[in-house]
Amino acid sequence: PDDPPDTEVSIVPIMLWSDSTHLTNFGNASLWPIYMYFGSMSKYTRGKPTASASHHLAYMPSVNVYKELFGCAATSDVLRFCKHELTEAIWKLLLNPEFMHTYEHGILEHCGDGILRRLFPRFFTYSADYSEKILLACIRYLAQCPCPRCLIRKSDISEMGTPTDSRRHENVRVDSPAIQDTIRRARGLVFKKGTSLNSKHLANILDTKSLVTTRSAFSTKLSKFGFNHYSMFVPDLMHEFELGVWKAILTHLMRILYVEGNDSIQIFNQRNVSAMKQLAARDFEDILQVLIDLLLPQEHNEVVLDMLWNLCSWHALAKLRLHMEEMLVIFTQATEALGDSIRVFVATTCEAYLTQELPKEHAARGRRAAALCQGATTVGTGKKKAKGKGKGKAVAEDTADVEKLERKIKKLNLSTYKFHALGDYVQAIRQFGTTDNYTTQIVRSRLLRHIANEEETRRLVLQRQRLHGDMVSSNKQGEASASPISGAAAVKITTDVPIASRTSPYEHYHMSNYTPVWKDLHLWLKAHKDDRAFDNFLPSLKDHLLVRLLGRSWEGDEHNFTREDQDTVKILENKIYFHK
Repeated sequence: PDDPPDTEVSIVPIMLWSDSTHLTNFGNASLWPIYMYFGSMSKYTRGKPTASASHHLAYMPSVNVYKELFGCAATSDVLRFCKHELTEAIWKLLLNPEFMHTYEHGILEHCGDGILRRLFPRFFTYSADYSEKILLACIRYLAQCPCPRCLIRKSDISEMGTPTDSRRHENVRVDSPAIQDTIRRARGLVFKKGTSLNSKHLANILDTKSLVTTRSAFSTKLSKFGFNHYSMFVPDLMHEFELGVWKAILTHLMRILYVEGNDSIQIFNQRNVSAMKQLAARDFEDILQVLIDLLLPQEHNEVVLDMLWNLCSWHALAKLRLHMEEMLVIFTQATEALGDSIRVFVATTCEAYLTQELPKEHAARGRRAAALCQGATTVGTGKKKAKGKGKGKAVAEDTADVEKLERKIKKLNLSTYKFHALGDYVQAIRQFGTTDNYTTQIVRSRLLRHIANEEETRRLVLQRQRLHGDMVSSNKQGEASASPISGAAAVKITTDVPIASRTSPYEHYHMSNYTPVWKDLHLWLKAHKDDRAFDNFLPSLKDHLLVRLLGRSWEGDEHNFTREDQDTVKILENKIYFHK
């Protein structure tokens, strides 16, 4: 009431993103940032990592102190409960009284055009992958009602794209007083009566809508203003299609090719597609655009080609940056065609082949089983000191059992949230705009740029430190004390080495097995500590070896590994060998 008479009223659309990212190839180092963008900015500005249009709200911590506090490991139910509680506690801190006052009463600001406005912040979208959506929506993971936006049953998900499925999408979740009362009663049973989190009585109360015993912070803070927090969880093309449905279909096509036999998989693998090593979302997108023929019998090949065409068409329509009503009608028809073609593929081609795990999947399961057998404390090492007599024999027997693991039968599963989410895109585009507005690819690019900037800053600081040290060392020793021979040339190799055997011209390099000429690595480096050619030699060597071991392509100093990563590289007997 105290505002000037010419004060305009406007809203500030807030768009939220979060995307947990694994930072290293070794260990469990990860980062879970929360980003905020203003929806009033151009989507082309928001989509540029160089524009720095994002605002870092917080970094979500992980639940890793339970064992330290209680002396025992948490059960899966307790750990799930703690994750929900921690996530909502963080958001309650972010939705502090100052923000809530602004949310309700607005704030007077002179905007960039010089006009005085009372601005009201409002949440529009929250973009995240499925595991984060269920934490924020406070529902159970892949339960009877796995979708954070609607109440579809898991058993009905495979009907995606049918008219019946479209009607189910209209049965949306609503943060009603009845749901809030259900959660309140469930929490009373847990905290007042000591009911177990996995009790049947608690499940009977919550499982009808796949709820949990935690109430969302958005519900607690904003429901009184009529805000339905379930409606802000938008589809995510990167996680749900490129890294979800399409990746699952491509993997199953590889399984079919292995069953088909002959030279199908070798012909298809001329570009090493079947290995699917460290592929990003953009790589799966590229594979979809060029995948033409799958070398199957004609009756199955036609089914696969129809499905691939519908996948390409649907993906192209989903990524359009401008939609009109006519295009949305075509998109709806493409969604129906996609669902039909995938169901035909499952009912005919998939049923004709008894598909098993890929060699990569089987090897990964074997490594996990070996780590469990040997009580490994580090992922991938599978090593643990044996205590007492006979422990080594027991570990050897367990390892032998792991090696005998049979390949499991694998089928294409359509009862997943990601497959169901394909039917939500048309409605989401009508309500929130095209998918490039809210894809998590935006925040992933921003996060990678942020990490790259941090690494570049750290590298520049180290370079300055080394340069300063080199200048001091150079002034002290002078030119007279400089070694005339440096590097590997300083090693005298007098042993007669036989001529290497011929190798294939298609091999990029050949590793010699000749070992008579060697030096102790640390002594060799110490002998050349004043040689600039040896600056940062050992860390650089380990970085190069890590890139080789992980199967990456070497691109200069782009790969920056942590000290913990480098420590995982063990040089046998600490020897370095020299060859003519």
